[in-house]
Amino acid sequence: MALAWPLGSLCCIGLVSLSNYSWHLCLAAPAIPSFVGLVALSLLPESPRWLLSAGYQEEGKNVINAILQHRTLDGKNTSCALSEGIHVETPHIPASTDMSIVQIFKPPLLQFTLITSSMCMAASTFSNGLYYWGPKILAGATGHRSVSLSIFAYGEVVNVITTLGTLVVIEVTGRRYLAMGGFAAGIALPIMLASRPSLEVGITIWLALQMQQTVLWIGAGLYTAEVYSSECRGRGVGFAGMCGGICGGAAPIIVGALINRSVVSVLTLAAFSAVVGFLASIMIPWDTTGHLDDMSMETAPLLPAYTSFEEKKC
Repeated sequence: MALAWPLGSLCCIGLVSLSNYSWHLCLAAPAIPSFVGLVALSLLPESPRWLLSAGYQEEGKNVINAILQHRTLDGKNTSCALSEGIHVETPHIPASTDMSIVQIFKPPLLQFTLITSSMCMAASTFSNGLYYWGPKILAGATGHRSVSLSIFAYGEVVNVITTLGTLVVIEVTGRRYLAMGGFAAGIALPIMLASRPSLEVGITIWLALQMQQTVLWIGAGLYTAEVYSSECRGRGVGFAGMCGGICGGAAPIIVGALINRSVVSVLTLAAFSAVVGFLASIMIPWDTTGHLDDMSMETAPLLPAYTSFEEKKC
């Protein structure tokens, strides 16, 4: 899924170039992938994790069976009916447990809500603020009237390569270090770009920014998706996404108002947002589930808990 963003951006850059900057065509073009996505989504089953946590045991098991039916183990096809071979353990949630959206603003989830929403706001402000105005920012920072769109196409190729590399190491490094490293680089690189570099150096910094954004979004995005348990994941991730969406929508407007006055002020805004994200990322606990033993039965189910499956060999 992470590859979809740079590949989609490459398509957009190509479309802008081929359409001779026709806004009508650029505005209409997303209708095609949107239709394809709508058809694809209609073919997807509901999340088995949500089905199990919501009490739809049979439906959840059916989805899991469909997923496991044609997998391969040790080079051998294990296709078979697995209905009797799957044992599902889901956390018991007492009737008194409050599962409303208010729960994510109470301990023990409040800490995670503050971390995830802060990281999403910072990342969205940084990304949308810089990349919506990328050509003008890079041109202004390097003292040129304009820059070629091919620079940004190369940047998306760098994104693809960085995404593949990050996915290889993420289970070793964890989410915390990736998010911290991404935000730390987000502080340094805009400052370097504000020092009026040459065009060649400026392009190098911009490509480094593309790498930084990829690492940042994968680390922070995965942490946000994983930190909540199934029972409140939709609310927690949805709130963080809403915060990020508001900041992401406001950032290009603010940058548009600032960029004609000073490119340095735009880069300062980007660096400041990265500082906020970095401070949030260093608050990520080393062990998100480490407090489960100290929680009462009424709050423990709200913390991350992974559904386990025991499969009988066919």
